[in-house]
Amino acid sequence: MAATTRGLTFGKWKWQEGASGPHGRARVTEGETVVRDEANSYGVGETPPAGPSLHGVQYLPNARRHAKGSRVVQWVWLDPKAPPRNLAIVAKTDGRFTRVAAWGTFDVGRFRSGSGLEWFLHSFYRHADGFLGWGRDLLNAALPYVPREARIMGDLPRPGEWTRLKVDLADIGIGDELVDGIGFVHDGGRVAWGPTTIENGSASQTLWGDSMAPLPANLAVTRIEVAGLQAGARIKVLFEDREIVAGPGYFVDDFRGQDLYQRFGGGPGVGYGNEPVAFHIYEIP
Repeated sequence: MAATTRGLTFGKWKWQEGASGPHGRARVTEGETVVRDEANSYGVGETPPAGPSLHGVQYLPNARRHAKGSRVVQWVWLDPKAPPRNLAIVAKTDGRFTRVAAWGTFDVGRFRSGSGLEWFLHSFYRHADGFLGWGRDLLNAALPYVPREARIMGDLPRPGEWTRLKVDLADIGIGDELVDGIGFVHDGGRVAWGPTTIENGSASQTLWGDSMAPLPANLAVTRIEVAGLQAGARIKVLFEDREIVAGPGYFVDDFRGQDLYQRFGGGPGVGYGNEPVAFHIYEIP
């Protein structure tokens, strides 16, 4: 079996198609993030928890541990007409969003009690209701999933120009942990976020580039390697009424896919995103 995979996103942003960043199009965020879900009846009859502007990747499909000396590199642009009061990058390690690097004045303690705690857990964890239930009795039991402190990296970047932010993983307490998600937060204002990468020397892993999916042209000729596969072998694609002729030790198939999910509103951060998916089952001789 083989399928396209990509990170599941959360929060709210829009793509900036015109005046983009120095390395591709940017993600633009502004406005507060309000928790409206089944647990609070989507805010009907009560004031739902609200917090800073937020977006991120819940599950990185290429999650990995990184070598010593690795660092997160993030391009940002602060709107000079509406600069934010702060910026923060929240890294998820071993399943928990607890590693924070921040610029400006950033109070992480507000997320450890009351409505701030409720906001953080429901905003950063897609299935928070699964371990919190429908009430608020277990909020304090989930404090290990909330950051205790933020590493202040300095002042905010200068508004109106693209700035390359760098955060050594070791500086925010990441050693041998699995980096499997990342989030971005700011209070007030408007921010454009360029590519998000983890770099170590000349090696670079893109966490979030121009999109969450590979380029369609690349997906059209996806190469799958199978040890011992003989050239000319005929591979059945089950339930699709077609065959593929193999090369020596590999075969090539089209993974551009199609949209298989129903949408309710659509747009970034909703469900599994807006990109098509492909899922193939092969019978290999």
